[in-house]
Amino acid sequence: MLKHVLLLIFTFSVWYFIWNYRTTRYLNQVEEEPPRTPVNQLLLCLFVPFYHIYWSYKSAQRLDRLADSRGVLSDLQVLCLVLAFFVPILPPVLMQEKMNRLSGRLETTGEAPRATPSTDEELADRLRTYKSLLDDGLITQEDYDAKKAQILGL
Repeated sequence: MLKHVLLLIFTFSVWYFIWNYRTTRYLNQVEEEPPRTPVNQLLLCLFVPFYHIYWSYKSAQRLDRLADSRGVLSDLQVLCLVLAFFVPILPPVLMQEKMNRLSGRLETTGEAPRATPSTDEELADRLRTYKSLLDDGLITQEDYDAKKAQILGL
């Protein structure tokens, strides 16, 4: 998180626009919302006055829906809207922290960041590991199903 704040400050908000593009792409996975084009959102934030406030609100709303679909409590949309008016550096920080938690990069227990698998082979290996634990009787079918859903992002 500190890295994100420092990038926002030391790049004179250039990092904000890079982050805006990436976040728009990430939040397109929300099922109830139509996808937004990251380039369009970036250009709107660059050239339309105060559009970044609207973007922060809508993106926080999408993030809340994504968190809800994964069973995580989140209520960022109003907070990000208010903060975007008065302290514009805080909504990106809050939203990035929530995205890190949703993607598994931060544990809610405060443990060290965990590496997330990036390839299908790594996902398959993790599934095989849990399947072997199930076959050996070390975990229950419910535990296996929960881990399988978590790994596959269901």
